[in-house]
Amino acid sequence: MYCHHGAKYARRGKCLFILGWNKSWAITLGGAILALYAAYGGIKSVTATDVFKFLFLLIAIPVTAIFTMEAAGGMKAVFSQVPSEKVQILNHSDFTHYLALALVRLLPLGMIDPAEMQRMLMGRKPRELRDAYLIVAAFDPALQLTLLLIGLSGVVLYPHVEPLKLMPQILHHLMPTGFKGLVIAGLIGVVMSTIDSYFHVMGFTVVHDVAKPLLSNRWNDLQEIKYIRYATFLLSLGAIFTSLYIQTTNFLEFLLFSLEFSGPLLMFPMIAGILGVKGSTRAFYTAAATTLLTFVCTKNWIFIGQGHFVALTSTLVNGLTFFGVHVYQTIHKVSPPVNSGTRTWNAPQHQWLEQLKGLVPSRQSMMSYSKNKVDKYGAPYVLCGLFGCLSYIFPYFMWGHEFKISYKVLLNLRLVGATLCGLLIAKDKWPQSLLPYLPTFWHLTLLYCLPFAGTVMFLLTQGSVEWLIN
Repeated sequence: MYCHHGAKYARRGKCLFILGWNKSWAITLGGAILALYAAYGGIKSVTATDVFKFLFLLIAIPVTAIFTMEAAGGMKAVFSQVPSEKVQILNHSDFTHYLALALVRLLPLGMIDPAEMQRMLMGRKPRELRDAYLIVAAFDPALQLTLLLIGLSGVVLYPHVEPLKLMPQILHHLMPTGFKGLVIAGLIGVVMSTIDSYFHVMGFTVVHDVAKPLLSNRWNDLQEIKYIRYATFLLSLGAIFTSLYIQTTNFLEFLLFSLEFSGPLLMFPMIAGILGVKGSTRAFYTAAATTLLTFVCTKNWIFIGQGHFVALTSTLVNGLTFFGVHVYQTIHKVSPPVNSGTRTWNAPQHQWLEQLKGLVPSRQSMMSYSKNKVDKYGAPYVLCGLFGCLSYIFPYFMWGHEFKISYKVLLNLRLVGATLCGLLIAKDKWPQSLLPYLPTFWHLTLLYCLPFAGTVMFLLTQGSVEWLIN
């Protein structure tokens, strides 16, 4: 995988790390294949690679973490051997830069991404879209944590390897022979699913949102699809040749650069639309003008040498202006409330003994309470069951053999939690006689999986690093 020729070219800075190809040829050939794939395969082909990427992330990343952490001596050894310069925070030379990235990460700037917007518009029902994003919210923290563990383990094992070469080094030296091919194929699939998404949405946007309205909708659907194919292929070739002249490895700077214009102008108006807040055109244009003025001032005078704060500041100014104008307009349209007079206090109708009796839990009161709460707030039984099963099984490789005394207890706790969550997933197969107990079972499962099991694990492991990460 990381052959002699690849190492030779890598020393010259002219190739990719895995296959050893010249970078210009790799970008041109790979980009042309993806351009044809996205143009003539359409959205069905694009989503197919997304499914492949999801399967890779779900299987290969955790297994890679297992091999890497095992070679590094376990989680505790990894955290105790990480070089001190790798865990600097406040005294880090680029602290403000990473602080800006963290704050941008907290804002949902990624929602204005064209590929993300295309995925949202593909949702057939609001509930389907909500469930999809809830699943993403459940998987993303686990995935980010697993990637963090792989990176820290790699730093401990190979402290002198360059960051861009760390993953190839791990794959070459730690992965079994058959698994190397799976991971490489998965990495290629991840890259494909990202690039072809942007290729497709680029051609679609130019034709459907720009050219077609300017031509007064003169095209029928078949003509539009044909032009989208042509536009996708030609624009993709333009992007490929442009990338050949941009020689950089600082992708975070490109990310911030792409968000400096679109993010501040569109994020808060789009969120307002999703939430059903109907902002006026005056609110939008006022916020846009204020945002552009803020962008020019911060870019040229205020944040000289600290350009990573430009996108964050412009976004916050846009949000404050947009919602400020909207609230101001809303207040001046609402008439003052009519005084309904004074309220009188009514004495309780029940005696203190009956009130005390009502506070004592019983089977009927518990079932009634759970049913009322589920009717009011809903209960994602299947989603919670999937999340619970994954959270009890997925990170089990974290628990090393240092806890030999409590190892069986921890295993039993996890098996019980996974079984309860599995019953939630299979709720449609429950007998009719047990369905009235489902809301109560739902709340009891939550109580077991979250406070009870977490507290017992904390006591058994004495607040270890493994418990904290879990």
